[in-house]
Amino acid sequence: MTWSGHGQAFRVRPLLAVAMLFAVIPVASAHAQDKKPAPKANTAKQAPGWSVRCDDAGKGLRCKATQSIVLAKTRQLLLSVAVSKPTKGNNGAMLLQLPHGLYNPAGVTVAVDAAKPEALQIQTCDAKGCYAGTALTPDKIAAFTRGTKLNVVFEDLKKQKITVPVPLKGFDEAFKKL
Repeated sequence: MTWSGHGQAFRVRPLLAVAMLFAVIPVASAHAQDKKPAPKANTAKQAPGWSVRCDDAGKGLRCKATQSIVLAKTRQLLLSVAVSKPTKGNNGAMLLQLPHGLYNPAGVTVAVDAAKPEALQIQTCDAKGCYAGTALTPDKIAAFTRGTKLNVVFEDLKKQKITVPVPLKGFDEAFKKL
């Protein structure tokens, strides 16, 4: 097999040509999958309740109460909420991990049940998603403990609002383990 380019002819062995063809197929099919419309939020399912996750980043053991919502068909993460307990003299914190493909200037709002929503800015994005966070005062933590759901609202690139209800059942038990 001979290919030419820039005025030069290149000979490619048949086996190499077949290998190159198969190397392109997964990329093409992955690109085709990107063109599919995003699944609706109502196809999401929650992981089984709140859990406690701990890690040691060289500064001692740090634990967080977490809850994740994934899309049922693709198992893609739609939202992850991580809450850390207050340390001496500091408030706790909540970090939201959001999916890619958001209209970032709209930010995110969070509200427990029917409370007034709090607006948060999307602070950064990386290969795993986008992130927004806020400090959690004792009053906010008490609202999480008493509440039934945390409503997280963000916009897609078409500026359509997506509301993800995060059940708060089990939050109190997980938070007490921190």
